Amino acid sequence: MKKWLAVYTRDKCERKVSVLLTKKKIENFLPVNKVIKNQNNETKRIVSELIFNSFVFVKVTEEEIGIVKEINDVINFVHWLGNPAVFNDFEIISIINFLNNHYNVRIEKTEVKIDEEVFFVSQINREVLDENDVNEISNSQIRLQLPSLGYNLVAGTHPFNSELFEQTGKIIEIVL
Repeated sequence: MKKWLAVYTRDKCERKVSVLLTKKKIENFLPVNKVIKNQNNETKRIVSELIFNSFVFVKVTEEEIGIVKEINDVINFVHWLGNPAVFNDFEIISIINFLNNHYNVRIEKTEVKIDEEVFFVSQINREVLDENDVNEISNSQIRLQLPSLGYNLVAGTHPFNSELFEQTGKIIEIVL
């Protein structure tokens, strides 16, 4: 059975490790943030920046763990209480969806709570989009609480829409 684990990589080698994992047909996820940068007064540019430095998530079987460890620039799996930290599918899918739908996401360090559920809070309509309880609501932010990672992902309430940034009719450059 495959499970999501986090791999710790050498500094600034996350993208390279992700490419090597893909070449070896190992499912992986490298969380990137779409950040809007002003290039000049007339155009804005969207660049992708890593959310978690030195981390790549992999979905592997027990047999594939050895293959992952052999990849250059992989230091080790991230451990929690002496064992590789396992993340559930819902948590990874929540991160993927959040990053696909929001820009200028920032992370907040929180306490790790391995047994708690992932929380998704929408402040746009002041509704909880998940059936879980939520402890913080604001009018200008949307927050994804990831207790087993010990982080919150926070973004403005406006979902990512490239049309918002084509104010001068110029095409936005997307840099990966």
